[in-house]
Amino acid sequence: MSNEAYEYDIAISFAGEDRAYAEALADVLCNRGIHVFYDKYEKAVLWGRDLYSHLSDLYQNRARYCVIFISQQYAAKVWTKHELKAAQARALNEKKEYILPIRLDNTEIPGILPTIAYLDWHQETAESVAIIICEKLGKIALLTKEQCRTEAIICMMKKDFEGALAFYKHASHLDPVDPQLYVDQSAMLDRLDRQEESLAACEQAIRLDPDCADAYYNKGDALIALGRFEEAIAACERAIHLNPNHPSSYVNKGVALSHLGRSEEALATYESVLQMNPKYALAYYNKAAVLDRLGRTMEAQLARRKAKQYGYFNRKKEAVEVAPSSLKVIEFIMRQSLDSSATKTFSQSEGHTLD
Repeated sequence: MSNEAYEYDIAISFAGEDRAYAEALADVLCNRGIHVFYDKYEKAVLWGRDLYSHLSDLYQNRARYCVIFISQQYAAKVWTKHELKAAQARALNEKKEYILPIRLDNTEIPGILPTIAYLDWHQETAESVAIIICEKLGKIALLTKEQCRTEAIICMMKKDFEGALAFYKHASHLDPVDPQLYVDQSAMLDRLDRQEESLAACEQAIRLDPDCADAYYNKGDALIALGRFEEAIAACERAIHLNPNHPSSYVNKGVALSHLGRSEEALATYESVLQMNPKYALAYYNKAAVLDRLGRTMEAQLARRKAKQYGYFNRKKEAVEVAPSSLKVIEFIMRQSLDSSATKTFSQSEGHTLD
C-alpha cells in the first residue's frame, strides 16, 4: 500500500488510564499537520460502529505507523490486546517496522520483543516524540533551515529543549557548514545537562569558524559545569578577545577563577564588567560572593544591595556565584521569537549555579 493510500499517518493505541499521555502526543501531532487516529477525535465516526471489526481493520490497514503506549494497564486490557494483535499482524506481513513503542513503565508485552527499540516517555516530551515521529514520516525533511530555526524557537518558548535540539540538528543536516547551528545545539544540550555533548558541538562550531565568539562562550560554560576551570578560563578569554563587549564572558571567567581560589583575580574581572556595564546585576551579585569569601563583609553587603537594585537576588540566600545566561533565558526566548536577528543572543548556553 502506498503512503498516500493511508487514511492516517499515525494510529495511537493506549490504555484508558494512560489517556493523558496519548492525548498530549495526539494534540502536538495534529498541530503539526499529522493525521492521527485518536479515539477522542473520532467520536462521530465510531458512534454505532462494530468496534471489534472497525478497530481491527484500522490498526492493521489504515495507518502508516502504530504508536503503542506500553504500560502495566496496557498489558491487562482486552481492547488493547485486540488492537495490538491487529498491529502485529500488519508488522508480520510487511516485515518492517510498523509498531512504534513508547514505554511508560517496564512492563513486558507479549509479542513486543525486548530487542525492539523504543522511546521512554519519561526521558522525552510530547514535542520531542512528535518531532521524532515527523522524522520517521519524512515530514520534517520538508522544512527549510530557517523553518527549522523557527520551530526550534517555538520549542524553546515551551521549554522543550529536546524538541529544539532536534530541529537544530535537522537544520545542521540541511546546512552542515553553518557554525551558528552548532552553537545553538550546544545551548540546548547545556540546558539538558549534557555538557560533554555541548562541548563537542562548540568544538564543531569552532572548527567551522575559529572566530565564533559565541562558541567559545558556550565552551567556557560547558567546561565550568564539567569542573575544567583552567580550560574554561582559556575559552572565556578567547571569547573576550573576539568580542570584548560581551559582559557574560567576563562573568564566566570570574566564576572559573573563583573556583580555582583566585579570588582577587575574580574580583578584578567583575570590576571590569561593572566598568563596562555599571547596572549589571549579576556582576554585583557574584562580586558580593567573592567579597564574602575575602572577609570584606561591608563591601559585600553594598554589592548585594546593588544586585537587588538592578534586578537580581538569590532566593536561596546562598553566597554562590552564578553563570550569566541562566538569568536571561525567557528574555532571550521572547526576543528571539520577535526578532530573528537575536538568534546569536540566545545561542549562549543556559548556564548553571556554582557553589
